[in-house]
Amino acid sequence: MSAIIGAGKPVATNHKGGGYQIGYTHARAYQHHPRVSLVAVADIAPAHIDAFNEQFDTSGYTSYVDMLQQTRPDIVSICTYVGLHADIIEAAVAAGV
Repeated sequence: MSAIIGAGKPVATNHKGGGYQIGYTHARAYQHHPRVSLVAVADIAPAHIDAFNEQFDTSGYTSYVDMLQQTRPDIVSICTYVGLHADIIEAAVAAGV
């Protein structure tokens, strides 16, 4: 089972250097892998979760900690601003990812 933390905006933007579609890119890769199922997404913006869930049919969470504890994924893609990664990695490790 896999999960995405940081769905991002549902449409591509023109922001230079922005990783606004990285969550979608990871999700598509998981969809095409025969041994991986995408089960959940976490994002702080409910609208981003809704748009992501329409495309990928996942469970959505506004708290990545809740998502990690409730879904217990084997694989997590952290698709957020790099400055947030350390706390998310620690939470993922604590949850057994």
